[in-house]
Amino acid sequence: MSRIIRLRARRRYGPHRLAPLAGHPLSTIYAVLRRAGVSRLRDADRVTAAPIRYVACHPGALLHQDHKKLGRIPPGGRHRMLGRERRRRDRTPIGYDHFEVVIDDASRVAVVLPVPDESGASAAMALEIAASRFGESGIHIERVLTDNAFVYRGAAYAAVRERLGARPYRSQTNGTAERFIKTALAEWAYARRYRLNEERLAALPRWVDFHNHGRPHTALRGLPPMQELVKNVRGNHI
Repeated sequence: MSRIIRLRARRRYGPHRLAPLAGHPLSTIYAVLRRAGVSRLRDADRVTAAPIRYVACHPGALLHQDHKKLGRIPPGGRHRMLGRERRRRDRTPIGYDHFEVVIDDASRVAVVLPVPDESGASAAMALEIAASRFGESGIHIERVLTDNAFVYRGAAYAAVRERLGARPYRSQTNGTAERFIKTALAEWAYARRYRLNEERLAALPRWVDFHNHGRPHTALRGLPPMQELVKNVRGNHI
């Protein structure tokens, strides 16, 4: 099975292309890649193909921040509410909602903030607000991981980060934030048929509160994030 891993590292192919090269069925390829921790190319270093694994040792040690742009819901709802033909006739642009997601690596406690746009000023404002909210729980931010988007490399964002005393942490993948965003889309943004954009925005704080306080998390042995956070803070990891 080591040949499958070597081919994956050298060719950077997916299972469908690896199967004929390695001479194994797809199910075997999937199983080997999954066991080796390289089932997703984005979770491997682009140069060495080594799997990237990091789990912060305590809350605040590493925060992830990412941006999500989401198309607004037109009055009356999308095609699921009005039918594709009617919605196709109405081509009026309605713009986007923008959100900054900040999530603690160790506890998975998340803060989601609507922002005006995807500018550096919005990203900086979101980090400052998130730091204040984490601070209310006794969490001091030590490092912040972002992707290489321009907004996170600008002066406004760097100034806030430095004022907080948080070091930058660059990575080729921001999987924790991306995974959270996918979950939020599935369980909040697309979980029901909203008739108005305002309905979806109003539902966001309730879902984030559920995620933090009530939703079991597999990476936390079934605990909700806030329980993990409280447990670690009481252990003086602040």
